[in-house]
Parts: sequence; structure tokens; C-alpha cells
Amino acid sequence: LFSQNIIVILNSITIIILIVALAVAIIWLAISSQAAIVKATKKLLNSKKKIQSLEFRESLSEGSKKFWPVLLLNILIRFLITIAFFISSLPLLLMIISDSYFFVILYTILFVIFVPVALSLSLIVKYAISYCILEDEPFIKALEKGYDLFKKNWLISLEVGVLLFLIT
Repeated sequence: LFSQNIIVILNSITIIILIVALAVAIIWLAISSQAAIVKATKKLLNSKKKIQSLEFRESLSEGSKKFWPVLLLNILIRFLITIAFFISSLPLLLMIISDSYFFVILYTILFVIFVPVALSLSLIVKYAISYCILEDEPFIKALEKGYDLFKKNWLISLEVGVLLFLIT
């Protein structure tokens, strides 16, 4: 197919380039917006007088300054949650092979363990993103402070996390 028509090759390359460019733009917008929301929330909470008007362009510009640390934190949490759910789903694969009820019980136990772990990790990373943006902390220091904040307020954090999970 490609060897016969150069137009098909050029169209295919153009479509691939457009898809990659669109994916990069969506990722940049999502990460920069996440950082912009945190920064804009701080501005709103710190304004003592009346509510300030927030410029979209200004907020997005400030959010894009912290693009790489926020992207790395988001990649980290996706990776850790994927690993946790992969480990918890292994008994299902073994159940298909051996047809044993032991794996059903093991899956249930692992699922009950890893859902709160995934929720906790997600909250720690959200706190780390806030530290990274608001206090200009480096990646590792933001993770440490996020963990410390979660450790101090773990019960409230999990209650709010479960409540938000149930609402959405």
C-alpha cells in the first residue's frame, strides 16, 4: 500500500504528527491547568478585601512555570496506582488458571488493602503538587512535605477522599 502511492505515505505521516501534537497540547493544558488552579486558589484565599478577578492567561502562565514537576508527580502517581492494582488483580488471573476459591478471597483482601493505599498515595501527591507550586519546593522535598501533611491529617484526608469518591 505504501510502496505504490506517495500521497498515502504523506497523509499517514501528517495524521500521525497531528495526533501527537494534539496529545502534547492536551497534556500541557491539563498539567498547566492543574497548577493554575492551585495558584489561583491561593490568590483567592489570600485576598482580604473583595474577590479578585483572575485572568485565565495569567493563571495559565503561572501554572505552566511548574509544568515539569507537576507532570512528574502525576506520572509517579499513575505509575504507583497502576502497580498497586496490577498486584491486586494477579489473584484473578491465577483464579482463571486454577479455579480455586482461595484466589477470590486473596483478591478481595488485596483489593480492600490497595484501594485505601491508592487513595492515600493520590492525596499525598496532591499535597506535594500544592507544596511544589505554592512554596516552590523541589520535587523530592515536596513529596516529603506532602507525606508529612498526610501523616498529620490522615483521617481527615481519607474521609474527604472517600466522600469525594462517593460524590463523583
